[in-house]
Amino acid sequence: VIAAFIAGGMADIAALERAMEALGKESPNTVWDQRRINSNIDALETFGNMIDAIDLRGSRPELGPHRADHLARRGVSISVRPEVILRGTRRGQNVIGALKLHFPKQNPLGQQASGFVSAALAAHLQETQDQPVDSTLCSVVDVSSGQFFAGPTATRQRLKGVDDACDEIAARWPSIQP
Repeated sequence: VIAAFIAGGMADIAALERAMEALGKESPNTVWDQRRINSNIDALETFGNMIDAIDLRGSRPELGPHRADHLARRGVSISVRPEVILRGTRRGQNVIGALKLHFPKQNPLGQQASGFVSAALAAHLQETQDQPVDSTLCSVVDVSSGQFFAGPTATRQRLKGVDDACDEIAARWPSIQP
């Protein structure tokens, strides 16, 4: 619902309200169902309160693919799957970016972690798209904490941090027992 709302240009606020209303009318069969419904309503309410903070920088949003290629870094396959693709123009040239939605309540991203996500988004787009990537259009919406993190202008150091983490994962992976 949130990705579709953004892809629709964030104009139909009633769509969020309808989604919350529909969730409120569901009849949960289990405690897990009730928690899911409540969490989804909470996410929609929090997102609704942060709409004004989301800056698409004049880009045209569209839904991202449901299935996207993984980003391969240092022998590790990373599922990036941007929920929203952003298309824009910078200095007369068509560019592309992406928006990643983050939902976990217990682990808000913060500025530093969102920078790593933005760098991974940019790298993913560079590998999978034909248009030049504008890293400032590679942003993160941390729905649970109600924060929007604009894409950074520089991603090289952040991507090095992603690579360092992948090196560590690749080194430890063989020793992990199922």
